[in-house]
Amino acid sequence: MRHLPILLAFLIAQSFSSISYAQIGKGGTPLSFQNEFVKQESYEIVQLAAPDMNIIEQQDIQAAQNGLFERSGVSVKANLSIETHGTWHYLPDGSRVWRLGIKIPEAIALTVVYDQFYIPPGAKLFLYNELKTQIIGAFDNDNNPSGGLFATELVEGDIITLEYQEPKHVAGKVKLDIAELCYAYRGITHLRKYNPTKTTGWGTSDACEVNVNCSPVGDNWQDEKRSVAEIWLRDGGSWGWCTGSLINNTSHDGTPYFLTANHCGGSTASAADFQVWEFYFNYEAAGCPNPAVEPSYHTLIGCQKRSVGPIAGGSDFLLVELNTTPGITINPYYNGWDRRTITTTVPGVGIHHPSGDIKKISTYNTRSIAGNINFGIGTTAPNSMWHTIFVANANGHGVTEGGSSGSPLFNSNGLTIGTLTGGNSSCTNQSGDNYYGAMFYHCLLYTSPSPR
Repeated sequence: MRHLPILLAFLIAQSFSSISYAQIGKGGTPLSFQNEFVKQESYEIVQLAAPDMNIIEQQDIQAAQNGLFERSGVSVKANLSIETHGTWHYLPDGSRVWRLGIKIPEAIALTVVYDQFYIPPGAKLFLYNELKTQIIGAFDNDNNPSGGLFATELVEGDIITLEYQEPKHVAGKVKLDIAELCYAYRGITHLRKYNPTKTTGWGTSDACEVNVNCSPVGDNWQDEKRSVAEIWLRDGGSWGWCTGSLINNTSHDGTPYFLTANHCGGSTASAADFQVWEFYFNYEAAGCPNPAVEPSYHTLIGCQKRSVGPIAGGSDFLLVELNTTPGITINPYYNGWDRRTITTTVPGVGIHHPSGDIKKISTYNTRSIAGNINFGIGTTAPNSMWHTIFVANANGHGVTEGGSSGSPLFNSNGLTIGTLTGGNSSCTNQSGDNYYGAMFYHCLLYTSPSPR
Protein backbone atom coordinates (compact mmCIF):
# COMPACT_ATOMS: atom_id res chain seq x y z
CA MET A 1 0.00 0.00 0.00
CA ARG A 2 1.65 3.23 -1.12
CA HIS A 3 1.83 6.63 0.55
CA LEU A 4 -0.71 9.36 -0.07
CA PRO A 5 0.45 12.97 0.36
CA ILE A 6 -2.51 15.28 0.98
CA LEU A 7 -2.25 18.71 -0.63
CA LEU A 8 -5.79 18.98 -1.98
CA ALA A 9 -7.56 22.31 -2.33
CA PHE A 10 -10.72 21.13 -0.61
CA LEU A 11 -9.00 20.50 2.72
CA ILE A 12 -9.81 22.98 5.47
CA ALA A 13 -6.97 25.26 6.53
CA GLN A 14 -6.70 26.03 10.24
CA SER A 15 -5.77 29.37 11.80
CA PHE A 16 -4.18 29.67 15.20
CA SER A 17 -3.77 32.23 17.96
CA SER A 18 -0.60 34.29 17.83
CA ILE A 19 0.05 33.43 21.45
CA SER A 20 -0.66 29.70 21.52
CA TYR A 21 -1.27 26.99 18.98
CA ALA A 22 -4.74 25.68 19.70
CA GLN A 23 -7.17 23.36 17.97
CA ILE A 24 -8.81 25.30 15.14
CA GLY A 25 -8.91 28.51 17.18
CA LYS A 26 -9.71 31.74 15.39
CA GLY A 27 -7.15 33.82 17.26
CA GLY A 28 -7.81 37.19 18.83
CA THR A 29 -7.60 38.58 22.36
CA PRO A 30 -10.06 38.22 25.26
CA LEU A 31 -12.06 41.38 25.89
CA SER A 32 -10.87 41.58 29.51
CA PHE A 33 -7.33 42.16 28.27
CA GLN A 34 -8.46 45.36 26.54
CA ASN A 35 -11.60 46.68 28.27
CA GLU A 36 -10.74 48.44 31.53
CA PHE A 37 -14.24 47.99 32.97
CA VAL A 38 -14.16 44.20 32.52
CA LYS A 39 -10.50 43.96 33.51
CA GLN A 40 -11.11 45.56 36.91
CA GLU A 41 -14.16 43.45 37.77
CA SER A 42 -13.60 40.39 39.94
CA TYR A 43 -15.05 37.00 39.00
CA GLU A 44 -15.72 33.65 40.63
CA ILE A 45 -12.85 31.18 41.02
CA VAL A 46 -13.90 27.65 41.92
CA GLN A 47 -11.33 25.45 43.66
CA LEU A 48 -11.57 21.69 43.18
CA ALA A 49 -9.77 19.14 45.34
CA ALA A 50 -6.54 17.73 43.92
CA PRO A 51 -6.24 13.93 43.68
CA ASP A 52 -4.28 11.99 46.28
CA MET A 53 -0.84 11.74 44.69
CA ASN A 54 0.25 8.93 47.02
CA ILE A 55 -2.48 6.75 45.56
CA ILE A 56 -1.70 7.95 42.02
CA GLU A 57 1.99 7.09 42.41
CA GLN A 58 1.22 3.53 43.53
CA GLN A 59 -1.22 3.06 40.65
CA ASP A 60 1.42 4.30 38.17
CA ILE A 61 4.00 1.84 39.49
CA GLN A 62 1.55 -1.02 38.99
CA ALA A 63 0.57 0.22 35.53
CA ALA A 64 4.23 0.32 34.45
CA GLN A 65 4.67 -3.27 35.62
CA ASN A 66 1.61 -4.29 33.60
CA GLY A 67 2.75 -2.62 30.38
CA LEU A 68 0.03 0.04 30.27
CA PHE A 69 0.48 3.46 28.67
CA GLU A 70 2.34 6.04 30.73
CA ARG A 71 -0.29 8.06 32.58
CA SER A 72 0.36 11.78 33.01
CA GLY A 73 -2.99 13.05 34.25
CA VAL A 74 -6.19 12.02 36.00
CA SER A 75 -9.77 13.23 35.77
CA VAL A 76 -11.27 15.48 38.44
CA LYS A 77 -15.05 15.72 38.34
CA ALA A 78 -16.35 19.29 38.08
CA ASN A 79 -20.12 19.62 37.41
CA LEU A 80 -19.83 23.32 36.54
CA SER A 81 -22.06 25.25 34.18
CA ILE A 82 -22.28 28.73 32.70
CA GLU A 83 -25.83 28.77 34.10
CA THR A 84 -24.79 28.17 37.71
CA HIS A 85 -21.18 29.33 38.08
CA GLY A 86 -18.98 32.22 37.04
CA THR A 87 -19.60 35.95 36.85
CA TRP A 88 -21.36 38.01 34.16
CA HIS A 89 -20.27 41.54 33.20
CA TYR A 90 -22.75 43.70 31.25
CA LEU A 91 -21.48 46.30 28.75
CA PRO A 92 -23.18 49.53 27.61
CA ASP A 93 -23.92 48.18 24.11
CA GLY A 94 -25.96 45.28 25.56
CA SER A 95 -23.28 42.65 25.05
CA ARG A 96 -21.92 40.77 28.01
CA VAL A 97 -18.87 38.82 29.18
CA TRP A 98 -18.79 35.75 31.45
CA ARG A 99 -15.69 34.60 33.28
CA LEU A 100 -14.99 31.59 35.47
CA GLY A 101 -11.70 30.60 37.05
CA ILE A 102 -11.03 26.98 38.02
CA LYS A 103 -8.17 26.03 40.32
CA ILE A 104 -6.84 22.57 41.21
CA PRO A 105 -3.78 23.05 43.44
CA GLU A 106 -0.39 21.89 42.19
CA ALA A 107 -1.54 20.92 38.70
CA ILE A 108 1.11 21.30 36.01
CA ALA A 109 -1.63 21.92 33.45
CA LEU A 110 -5.39 21.56 33.07
CA THR A 111 -7.69 20.35 30.30
CA VAL A 112 -11.39 21.27 30.37
CA VAL A 113 -13.85 18.58 29.26
CA TYR A 114 -17.44 19.54 28.35
CA ASP A 115 -20.49 17.31 28.11
CA GLN A 116 -22.40 20.21 26.51
CA PHE A 117 -20.58 22.71 24.28
CA TYR A 118 -22.49 25.15 22.10
CA ILE A 119 -21.30 28.63 21.07
CA PRO A 120 -24.02 30.67 19.27
CA PRO A 121 -23.22 32.70 16.13
CA GLY A 122 -21.28 35.86 16.89
CA ALA A 123 -20.09 34.71 20.32
CA LYS A 124 -16.54 33.69 21.33
CA LEU A 125 -14.84 31.62 24.02
CA PHE A 126 -11.23 32.00 25.18
CA LEU A 127 -9.25 30.10 27.83
CA TYR A 128 -5.99 31.27 29.40
CA ASN A 129 -3.55 30.60 32.21
CA GLU A 130 -2.98 32.65 35.35
CA LEU A 131 -0.06 34.60 33.88
CA LYS A 132 -2.02 35.27 30.67
CA THR A 133 0.92 33.97 28.68
CA GLN A 134 -1.06 31.13 27.08
CA ILE A 135 -4.36 31.85 25.34
CA ILE A 136 -6.40 29.31 23.36
CA GLY A 137 -9.32 30.26 21.13
CA ALA A 138 -11.29 32.03 20.05
CA PHE A 139 -13.74 29.14 19.79
CA ASP A 140 -16.97 30.02 18.04
CA ASN A 141 -19.95 28.51 16.27
CA ASP A 142 -17.66 26.63 13.87
CA ASN A 143 -16.26 24.58 16.76
CA ASN A 144 -19.55 23.15 17.99
CA PRO A 145 -19.41 19.33 18.05
CA SER A 146 -22.36 17.36 16.74
CA GLY A 147 -22.98 15.52 20.01
CA GLY A 148 -22.05 18.21 22.51
CA LEU A 149 -18.92 16.47 23.82
CA PHE A 150 -15.77 18.58 23.52
CA ALA A 151 -12.43 19.29 25.16
CA THR A 152 -9.97 22.14 24.99
CA GLU A 153 -6.25 21.52 25.03
CA LEU A 154 -3.91 21.62 27.99
CA VAL A 155 -3.38 25.04 29.56
CA GLU A 156 -0.33 25.60 31.77
CA GLY A 157 -0.67 25.97 35.53
CA ASP A 158 -3.15 25.12 38.27
CA ILE A 159 -5.60 27.95 37.48
CA ILE A 160 -7.46 28.24 34.21
CA THR A 161 -9.89 31.02 33.25
CA LEU A 162 -12.74 30.65 30.77
CA GLU A 163 -13.92 33.91 29.19
CA TYR A 164 -17.03 33.93 27.02
CA GLN A 165 -18.33 37.03 25.23
CA GLU A 166 -21.59 37.35 23.34
CA PRO A 167 -23.61 40.02 21.55
CA LYS A 168 -27.04 40.96 22.89
CA HIS A 169 -29.07 39.15 20.24
CA VAL A 170 -27.81 35.65 21.23
CA ALA A 171 -28.17 36.00 24.99
CA GLY A 172 -29.26 32.79 26.68
CA LYS A 173 -28.38 30.44 23.84
CA VAL A 174 -24.90 29.35 24.96
CA LYS A 175 -24.30 25.94 26.55
CA LEU A 176 -21.10 25.34 28.49
CA ASP A 177 -21.43 22.43 30.90
CA ILE A 178 -18.08 21.31 32.32
CA ALA A 179 -18.07 17.66 33.32
CA GLU A 180 -14.47 17.34 34.45
CA LEU A 181 -10.93 18.61 34.21
CA CYS A 182 -7.80 16.67 33.51
CA TYR A 183 -5.27 17.26 36.30
CA ALA A 184 -1.88 16.86 34.60
CA TYR A 185 0.92 16.01 37.01
CA ARG A 186 3.88 14.86 34.89
CA GLY A 187 5.10 14.44 31.33
CA ILE A 188 3.71 17.76 30.09
CA THR A 189 6.71 18.63 28.03
CA HIS A 190 5.38 21.38 25.81
CA LEU A 191 4.13 24.10 28.17
CA ARG A 192 7.22 25.41 29.94
CA LYS A 193 7.44 28.38 27.61
CA TYR A 194 4.31 29.82 29.23
CA ASN A 195 5.92 29.83 32.68
CA PRO A 196 9.71 29.30 32.48
CA THR A 197 10.09 29.29 36.27
CA LYS A 198 8.52 25.83 36.49
CA THR A 199 10.57 22.65 36.17
CA THR A 200 7.97 20.73 34.20
CA GLY A 201 8.97 21.87 30.75
CA TRP A 202 9.32 20.16 27.42
CA GLY A 203 12.50 18.26 26.69
CA THR A 204 12.04 15.50 29.26
CA SER A 205 12.96 12.56 27.02
CA ASP A 206 16.32 10.91 27.62
CA ALA A 207 19.48 12.54 26.35
CA CYS A 208 20.39 9.93 23.72
CA GLU A 209 17.24 10.55 21.65
CA VAL A 210 17.75 11.96 18.12
CA ASN A 211 15.56 14.75 16.76
CA VAL A 212 13.67 13.77 13.63
CA ASN A 213 15.19 16.54 11.47
CA CYS A 214 18.79 15.68 12.28
CA SER A 215 20.88 15.41 9.13
CA PRO A 216 21.72 12.95 7.70
CA VAL A 217 19.62 10.42 9.65
CA GLY A 218 16.32 12.26 9.13
CA ASP A 219 16.93 13.37 5.54
CA ASN A 220 15.14 10.44 3.88
CA TRP A 221 12.13 10.52 6.22
CA GLN A 222 10.77 14.02 5.67
CA ASP A 223 7.50 12.77 4.20
CA GLU A 224 6.84 9.96 6.68
CA LYS A 225 7.48 12.15 9.73
CA ARG A 226 4.56 14.42 8.73
CA SER A 227 2.13 11.60 9.51
CA VAL A 228 3.31 11.13 13.10
CA ALA A 229 1.56 12.88 15.99
CA GLU A 230 1.49 12.51 19.74
CA ILE A 231 -1.80 11.75 21.44
CA TRP A 232 -3.06 13.21 24.71
CA LEU A 233 -5.66 10.58 25.50
CA ARG A 234 -8.35 9.93 28.09
CA ASP A 235 -9.15 6.37 29.16
CA GLY A 236 -11.78 6.47 31.89
CA GLY A 237 -10.27 8.64 34.61
CA SER A 238 -6.69 8.39 33.32
CA TRP A 239 -4.88 10.63 30.83
CA GLY A 240 -1.52 10.06 29.17
CA TRP A 241 0.72 10.22 26.11
CA CYS A 242 0.98 7.82 23.19
CA THR A 243 2.09 8.21 19.57
CA GLY A 244 0.50 7.22 16.27
CA SER A 245 0.36 8.12 12.60
CA LEU A 246 -1.96 8.90 9.73
CA ILE A 247 -2.32 5.92 7.42
CA ASN A 248 -3.50 5.52 3.85
CA ASN A 249 -6.32 3.24 2.68
CA THR A 250 -6.89 1.32 -0.53
CA SER A 251 -9.42 3.89 -1.77
CA HIS A 252 -6.80 6.67 -1.62
CA ASP A 253 -9.58 9.06 -0.58
CA GLY A 254 -7.89 10.97 2.27
CA THR A 255 -10.05 9.51 5.05
CA PRO A 256 -8.19 10.61 8.22
CA TYR A 257 -7.43 7.16 9.61
CA PHE A 258 -4.89 7.17 12.42
CA LEU A 259 -3.08 4.03 13.64
CA THR A 260 -1.70 3.50 17.14
CA ALA A 261 -1.54 0.78 19.84
CA ASN A 262 -4.58 -0.81 21.46
CA HIS A 263 -3.01 -0.61 24.93
CA CYS A 264 -3.35 3.17 24.56
CA GLY A 265 -6.97 2.79 25.67
CA GLY A 266 -8.33 1.13 22.55
CA SER A 267 -10.36 -1.58 24.26
CA THR A 268 -11.16 0.33 27.44
CA ALA A 269 -11.78 3.96 26.43
CA SER A 270 -15.43 4.88 25.92
CA ALA A 271 -16.94 6.57 22.89
CA ALA A 272 -17.05 9.76 24.98
CA ASP A 273 -13.35 9.35 25.82
CA PHE A 274 -12.43 9.21 22.15
CA GLN A 275 -14.30 12.46 21.51
CA VAL A 276 -11.82 14.35 23.72
CA TRP A 277 -8.55 12.77 22.52
CA GLU A 278 -6.07 15.42 21.37
CA PHE A 279 -3.63 14.92 18.47
CA TYR A 280 -0.50 17.12 18.37
CA PHE A 281 1.03 17.40 14.88
CA ASN A 282 4.35 18.95 13.77
CA TYR A 283 5.77 19.10 17.28
CA GLU A 284 9.45 18.85 16.34
CA ALA A 285 12.77 20.64 16.28
CA ALA A 286 13.74 22.33 13.03
CA GLY A 287 17.21 20.79 13.08
CA CYS A 288 19.45 18.51 15.08
CA PRO A 289 20.02 20.42 18.35
CA ASN A 290 17.25 20.77 20.89
CA PRO A 291 16.10 24.35 20.23
CA ALA A 292 16.32 27.14 22.77
CA VAL A 293 12.73 28.13 21.98
CA GLU A 294 10.07 25.45 22.13
CA PRO A 295 8.59 24.49 18.74
CA SER A 296 4.99 25.23 17.83
CA TYR A 297 2.44 22.53 17.06
CA HIS A 298 -1.07 22.06 15.68
CA THR A 299 -3.82 20.25 17.56
CA LEU A 300 -6.94 18.39 16.45
CA ILE A 301 -9.61 17.12 18.84
CA GLY A 302 -11.64 13.94 18.81
CA CYS A 303 -11.85 10.64 16.95
CA GLN A 304 -13.96 7.51 16.55
CA LYS A 305 -12.77 3.95 17.06
CA ARG A 306 -12.81 1.87 13.89
CA SER A 307 -10.90 -1.35 14.65
CA VAL A 308 -8.91 -2.91 17.50
CA GLY A 309 -6.68 -5.87 18.24
CA PRO A 310 -5.62 -6.46 21.87
CA ILE A 311 -2.27 -7.46 23.26
CA ALA A 312 -3.66 -10.67 24.74
CA GLY A 313 -3.97 -13.07 21.85
CA GLY A 314 -3.46 -10.35 19.25
CA SER A 315 -1.01 -7.79 17.89
CA ASP A 316 -1.96 -4.66 19.88
CA PHE A 317 -3.36 -2.22 17.32
CA LEU A 318 -5.97 0.53 17.35
CA LEU A 319 -7.32 2.25 14.25
CA VAL A 320 -9.32 5.44 14.75
CA GLU A 321 -10.76 8.03 12.40
CA LEU A 322 -10.10 11.65 13.30
CA ASN A 323 -13.16 13.87 13.64
CA THR A 324 -11.41 16.59 11.65
CA THR A 325 -9.50 16.08 8.42
CA PRO A 326 -6.02 17.63 8.85
CA GLY A 327 -5.80 20.74 6.73
CA ILE A 328 -3.06 22.38 4.70
CA THR A 329 -1.65 24.13 7.77
CA ILE A 330 -0.83 20.73 9.27
CA ASN A 331 0.63 19.54 5.92
CA PRO A 332 -0.39 15.91 6.53
CA TYR A 333 1.07 12.80 4.95
CA TYR A 334 -0.81 9.50 4.83
CA ASN A 335 1.66 6.66 5.14
CA GLY A 336 1.62 3.61 2.99
CA TRP A 337 1.95 0.18 4.60
CA ASP A 338 3.38 -3.25 3.91
CA ARG A 339 1.58 -6.34 5.24
CA ARG A 340 4.11 -8.88 4.01
CA THR A 341 6.16 -11.04 6.39
CA ILE A 342 9.49 -10.53 4.63
CA THR A 343 12.37 -9.28 6.79
CA THR A 344 14.80 -8.11 4.10
CA THR A 345 13.56 -4.53 3.61
CA VAL A 346 16.10 -2.99 5.98
CA PRO A 347 17.40 -0.64 7.27
CA GLY A 348 14.50 1.36 8.62
CA VAL A 349 13.40 3.71 11.41
CA GLY A 350 10.90 4.30 14.17
CA ILE A 351 9.51 7.84 14.55
CA HIS A 352 7.91 8.70 17.87
CA HIS A 353 7.28 11.13 20.76
CA PRO A 354 9.11 9.71 23.80
CA SER A 355 7.71 10.98 27.11
CA GLY A 356 5.46 13.37 25.14
CA ASP A 357 8.56 15.23 23.93
CA ILE A 358 9.26 16.63 20.47
CA LYS A 359 9.47 14.13 17.62
CA LYS A 360 12.44 11.74 17.58
CA ILE A 361 13.86 9.10 15.23
CA SER A 362 15.52 5.74 15.97
CA THR A 363 17.27 3.53 13.39
CA TYR A 364 17.59 -0.24 12.95
CA ASN A 365 19.31 -2.56 10.46
CA THR A 366 17.90 -5.97 11.44
CA ARG A 367 14.53 -7.27 12.53
CA SER A 368 12.87 -10.64 13.01
CA ILE A 369 9.42 -12.06 13.70
CA ALA A 370 9.03 -12.66 17.44
CA GLY A 371 7.14 -15.43 19.20
CA ASN A 372 4.74 -15.02 22.10
CA ILE A 373 5.65 -11.96 24.19
CA ASN A 374 4.24 -11.39 27.70
CA PHE A 375 3.64 -7.71 28.41
CA GLY A 376 2.04 -8.07 31.83
CA ILE A 377 -1.49 -7.33 30.65
CA GLY A 378 -1.43 -10.29 28.26
CA THR A 379 0.60 -12.53 25.98
CA THR A 380 0.58 -11.69 22.29
CA ALA A 381 -0.47 -14.08 19.57
CA PRO A 382 2.36 -16.27 18.23
CA ASN A 383 4.52 -14.55 15.63
CA SER A 384 2.52 -11.30 15.73
CA MET A 385 5.40 -8.93 16.60
CA TRP A 386 8.44 -7.51 14.89
CA HIS A 387 11.51 -7.69 17.15
CA THR A 388 13.82 -4.73 16.57
CA ILE A 389 17.05 -3.51 18.19
CA PHE A 390 17.97 0.09 17.46
CA VAL A 391 21.53 0.94 16.47
CA ALA A 392 23.82 3.95 16.49
CA ASN A 393 23.72 6.30 13.52
CA ALA A 394 25.59 9.39 12.38
CA ASN A 395 23.61 11.57 14.81
CA GLY A 396 23.35 9.39 17.90
CA HIS A 397 21.52 6.34 19.18
CA GLY A 398 17.75 6.68 19.54
CA VAL A 399 15.60 4.29 21.57
CA THR A 400 11.93 4.27 22.69
CA GLU A 401 10.33 5.38 25.96
CA GLY A 402 6.95 5.73 27.61
CA GLY A 403 4.87 7.88 25.26
CA SER A 404 6.37 6.17 22.19
CA SER A 405 3.69 3.45 22.32
CA GLY A 406 1.73 3.12 19.10
CA SER A 407 4.39 4.83 16.98
CA PRO A 408 5.08 3.48 13.48
CA LEU A 409 7.99 1.30 12.40
CA PHE A 410 9.04 1.97 8.80
CA ASN A 411 10.91 -0.34 6.43
CA SER A 412 13.50 0.80 3.90
CA ASN A 413 10.75 1.59 1.38
CA GLY A 414 9.18 4.09 3.77
CA LEU A 415 6.16 1.88 4.46
CA THR A 416 4.60 1.27 7.88
CA ILE A 417 5.16 -2.32 8.99
CA GLY A 418 4.24 -2.14 12.69
CA THR A 419 3.15 -0.17 15.75
CA LEU A 420 5.13 -0.06 19.00
CA THR A 421 3.87 -2.20 21.86
CA GLY A 422 6.87 -2.05 24.22
CA GLY A 423 10.28 -3.34 25.19
CA ASN A 424 13.20 -2.59 27.45
CA SER A 425 15.40 -0.32 25.36
CA SER A 426 16.53 2.93 26.97
CA CYS A 427 19.44 5.32 26.87
CA THR A 428 21.11 3.15 29.52
CA ASN A 429 20.18 -0.05 27.65
CA GLN A 430 20.56 0.97 24.03
CA SER A 431 20.76 -2.62 22.76
CA GLY A 432 17.49 -3.51 24.49
CA ASP A 433 14.49 -5.08 22.78
CA ASN A 434 11.65 -3.28 21.00
CA TYR A 435 8.48 -5.08 19.93
CA TYR A 436 6.13 -3.74 17.27
CA GLY A 437 2.74 -5.27 16.46
CA ALA A 438 3.07 -6.38 12.85
CA MET A 439 0.94 -4.94 10.05
CA PHE A 440 0.61 -8.39 8.51
CA TYR A 441 -1.07 -9.58 11.70
CA HIS A 442 -3.13 -6.41 12.11
CA CYS A 443 -4.50 -6.79 8.59
CA LEU A 444 -4.70 -10.51 7.89
CA LEU A 445 -4.52 -12.78 10.90
CA TYR A 446 -6.45 -11.28 13.79
CA THR A 447 -9.68 -13.27 13.99
CA SER A 448 -11.90 -11.01 16.10
CA PRO A 449 -15.26 -10.01 14.57
CA SER A 450 -14.17 -6.39 14.96
CA PRO A 451 -13.65 -4.87 11.49
CA ARG A 452 -10.12 -5.26 10.19
